[in-house]
Amino acid sequence: MGPHTPESGAQAPFPKLLTHDLLRENKVRMPLDPATWIDELRGYDFAYGTRIHGNIAALLAGTPAVVLTHDSRTLELCRYFDIPHRQLSGLPADTDPRDLYEAADFSAMIKGHGERFERITAFLTRNGLDNAYQHGDGGAAFEARVASLDLPASMQVWDGTQDGQMRYRISRLRERITVSETRVTAVTKKNDELRVKLAAAEKRATATAEQLAAAVKQIEAARKQLAAVERHVVGIEKRVLVRLGPALRRRSRELSGS
Repeated sequence: MGPHTPESGAQAPFPKLLTHDLLRENKVRMPLDPATWIDELRGYDFAYGTRIHGNIAALLAGTPAVVLTHDSRTLELCRYFDIPHRQLSGLPADTDPRDLYEAADFSAMIKGHGERFERITAFLTRNGLDNAYQHGDGGAAFEARVASLDLPASMQVWDGTQDGQMRYRISRLRERITVSETRVTAVTKKNDELRVKLAAAEKRATATAEQLAAAVKQIEAARKQLAAVERHVVGIEKRVLVRLGPALRRRSRELSGS
């Protein structure tokens, strides 16, 4: 749950913050046990919403309920059990809950319940799984045991009254935690970006090193070719000197004698 006091200044249209009117006016409960949850729902005239478990709890309590389906699984359950429902995507924003109540038809759900119940119990029996409804007292002992328990009532959310500023301090602590988490997220994101840049730089460095190694190989090859050319030239010079040496010496003697 979000900030605990109006002093935080945080607001949200969805009741996820304790500054929301539904929470400040103590209109929210958190059930701790299915039995007490169902028992509390018996005191309501109508239930509706997107959560399949909450609507089924209301139906088990005998309270009319309409499911506002928003995914394929919830829609599948409503169709199989003939639970009155409306698809949330096609529901106008200004829909009056009274209209949902008046349009709800529970006849198919009630009519088909016996057949569906027999189907599941027959499945259990067919697979060797004994159950209280076909091999016992129909669940009477279990219901009696639950009724004898001192189950905790649903928890109330803060009603906005003074509590020694405890919730305010908790709120401030949660806000600081949120700020810290935001900073950690930002730092983590920056680190990830730096890692990407570092990886790119390392990749470029690797490519440069490979190019440098190729250039060194080319230089070495060029040096070898140059050395071979130099040796070839020296060889030619030696052969020329060998061939021209006698002639040059004769010419030199002739010039000296004249």
